[in-house]
Amino acid sequence: MKIVRMVMAVLLLAVPVAGWGAELGIVRLSLVDGDVQVQAQDADEWVPAVANMPLAEGDRIWVPEGGRTELQIRGGCYLRLDAGSSLDIVAARNESLQFYLAEGRAYINNRKGGTKRIQMDAPDASTVIADNSIVMVDADYDGNIGVPVIRGHVLVDTERGTVRVPAGRSLRIDYEGGTELAPLDPPDEWLAWNRNQDRRLETAAESLRYVPVELEDYAYDLDDYGRWHYLPEYGYVWAPRLSLSAGWSPYRQGRWVWVRGDYVWISYEPWGWAPYHYGRWTHTPRFGWCWVPPARGAAWWGPGYVGWVHTPESVAWVPLAPGDIYYGYGNFGPNSVNIVNATVSRSAVRHYRNIRVRNAVTVIHSDTFIKGKQQRVAVRGNLFTARVGSVGPPRFRPERETRRPVFKSVPAVKRPPERLSRPKRHDAPEQRRHAPDGKGAVILPGRPAGELPVVRREAPKQPAVKPAAPAMKNRDIRGGKPLAPAVRYRESQGVAVKGDRGDEQVKRRSRPRDGRTMTPPLSPSPATALPAAHDNPQPAVTAPPNPQPKRSRPPRQRPAAVIQQTGSAEGRPPGQGGEKREKGEHGITAAPASPSVKQPANTPQGEERKEHKGREEWKKEGAR
Repeated sequence: MKIVRMVMAVLLLAVPVAGWGAELGIVRLSLVDGDVQVQAQDADEWVPAVANMPLAEGDRIWVPEGGRTELQIRGGCYLRLDAGSSLDIVAARNESLQFYLAEGRAYINNRKGGTKRIQMDAPDASTVIADNSIVMVDADYDGNIGVPVIRGHVLVDTERGTVRVPAGRSLRIDYEGGTELAPLDPPDEWLAWNRNQDRRLETAAESLRYVPVELEDYAYDLDDYGRWHYLPEYGYVWAPRLSLSAGWSPYRQGRWVWVRGDYVWISYEPWGWAPYHYGRWTHTPRFGWCWVPPARGAAWWGPGYVGWVHTPESVAWVPLAPGDIYYGYGNFGPNSVNIVNATVSRSAVRHYRNIRVRNAVTVIHSDTFIKGKQQRVAVRGNLFTARVGSVGPPRFRPERETRRPVFKSVPAVKRPPERLSRPKRHDAPEQRRHAPDGKGAVILPGRPAGELPVVRREAPKQPAVKPAAPAMKNRDIRGGKPLAPAVRYRESQGVAVKGDRGDEQVKRRSRPRDGRTMTPPLSPSPATALPAAHDNPQPAVTAPPNPQPKRSRPPRQRPAAVIQQTGSAEGRPPGQGGEKREKGEHGITAAPASPSVKQPANTPQGEERKEHKGREEWKKEGAR
């Protein structure tokens, strides 16, 4: 017995911690699709992520290929990440938040009445998003940034100045500092998916009548997975609607995970956020287990409102009923006691209402509690009524398994790339200034406020025609993930220019960095823009200001290798011309001379041969 006590004394860790209720209750993962991974600030490894996982300052998120995730922020804000995205939570407070998007695509829906201000940093720009705004921020590894604003407005700060981007406009910044303000591009699959998610948030109806205003953000979960009942003692209570086993009870389908100095309950049930971190539970003969929401003004987030009793060999917990006192390490609102510097008597937990409900108390071995296997053990009697054990959350020293919310293996190709393991010094998120008031420069503090010079366009950029290339042409050679549509356009080595004879690829290469071909300029220069070849052209790239006037048809004696006439049937043999047009309306397209290109039939040489053949036939006809 002495040996057992000595071993458990090493495992027991009495570390006084402050209350993390306010910090851990601000951001949670509300949706996880694919092998999303999280690296906590106090951990040195990436762990698989699950829904209902709380996040805090310093945590990092990686979304690999084929994955997507959604962050729900208290106050009505939602932040979603597409595949190939890396996000750091720099600051998480009640009134303002700061994120760092190293690369990828983020969609931020800061609904009306939500977070007052959100700052989304990127390697070379910072975007301050106001309340009641919907914004997308795109960033790639080469330093190109896009900020489309769907609703509201944002302020984008760079080293060269600040610009205000209103709704319906998109700001593009290339790696060389070139900026362009243009209308929004046509919707793609990423935007359509986000709009569908937004519509889901507006379907909540019944639960809004019964939950306090602080919990309205979770009403749609309650509507989807449960129903409301009226109890004379508590009013309206919520019960899960899914088919549950006979031995089911709250705080069973999930795991206790060590998060920022305390054990936090992470539920595997899709509705398991509000019912496990707010309010209390009660059991009724008619409806079974029911969740009692907190009163308005008393909605305090907690790591898991259960009563604890633990011994060196076992750990037991039970859901707390309304009125029961929660003993934990921190301040978690009414009906809670901070036991950081206090000792709780064993008699304090003998009067919990739910300890006599069948299957309400969960008991597992202390070893399995640390490892996460959650194997129940058979004990004699009830630990809450016995005279052994300590009251309060266990203080077992956390191990590697204790920090993992779920046990599953992640393929090597889905793990974060090496470049994200340690950010570069000039890209370190913590070195970026936080501007909660939206005033002053973010990237260069102390710089006088100045307007960022931008090139303004009034037409959206048309998608470029994809050149014929192998399947890997549109894949990122750095990570193997598919590029976003905007990135595919920039990474392609040319811009499609539409002509009468089809689309030709005009290649424009930019300054290489580290031996790689970089993004071309966002707008064509006068030297690279070609005149349109249609009567009402719709070119893929908008011509620069003061475009060249349309040229007339050149004389026939001009070399055919330089000018190629298209679009007119005049002067062509029957069946070889296009649609008939009036004289002088056919366009011209410059084409480089190539030995492999055959001479067209309407070249000067071809016209001379046709004229000679006509004279010979006329002579024969006259002789007859």
